Amino acid sequence: MCICTYNKKDLGEKPSLMIMELLICGSTWLVPSIVSDCMDILKAKAPSMVISELVELFQCAHNVNNKELIDISKNNLSRFKTTMNCYDALLLTSDVFEQYVILAEGLLPEIERFKMIQAYITVSGLIHHETAEPSLDVVDDKNNENDSGVGDVAIPKSNSEDSGGEDPQTEGEPGTSKAICDSNVQKTEVHKDSDLLDEAKDSKIKLIHLKYIKTLLGYIKFNNMTKNDVYNVIGKSNLLNFKEKFDALYLTTY
Repeated sequence: MCICTYNKKDLGEKPSLMIMELLICGSTWLVPSIVSDCMDILKAKAPSMVISELVELFQCAHNVNNKELIDISKNNLSRFKTTMNCYDALLLTSDVFEQYVILAEGLLPEIERFKMIQAYITVSGLIHHETAEPSLDVVDDKNNENDSGVGDVAIPKSNSEDSGGEDPQTEGEPGTSKAICDSNVQKTEVHKDSDLLDEAKDSKIKLIHLKYIKTLLGYIKFNNMTKNDVYNVIGKSNLLNFKEKFDALYLTTY
């Protein structure tokens, strides 16, 4: 469909997802007529959308940063309440999923909100270990600086070495034992530096993920859960450490 010659009536008969994509396109290229027409169509369609379409609309509204469309998607999502913990929610971007978790408060039971968060974190690959607090220490290879690995390489001796040392005039020239050793040392140091940079980058990413997980869990009201919920679900989760699980159990009242 050409966006320059479209017919609004025909556009209204297109799938909602196509209209959302066109809205994003119109917003990106600053075409007010397309944005306006798509908004009108989506507002009219929203009350009859199924939850998967409304989740898509929620994401689309945030993509174009349109408050009116965000409010429309929120109001219509509230119609589905307990079914908000659906597969489509796991496909939201991290910032929009956070808003979705906030929206679900009071609509989804707290234990279902927690399950939704756990599913999202797992599907997104934000946690890779059995514990919610993986070790983020960067290994200090300086402690192993005596182990250069150079000694494992057998260097053939030259005639000068057989007589007690290299010829001072040729020392350090390409092909000599000193030149080979210097080259191996440099390669080893470059490899170590590269490993340290990779570990530091990986640690930073893990910290960002951990902070995001803690932010999501901060929205959970553990006092609105039952002790059985905490024991059977929270207690088996890898998102909280032992102390946090104990605190969650203490907050339950029934």
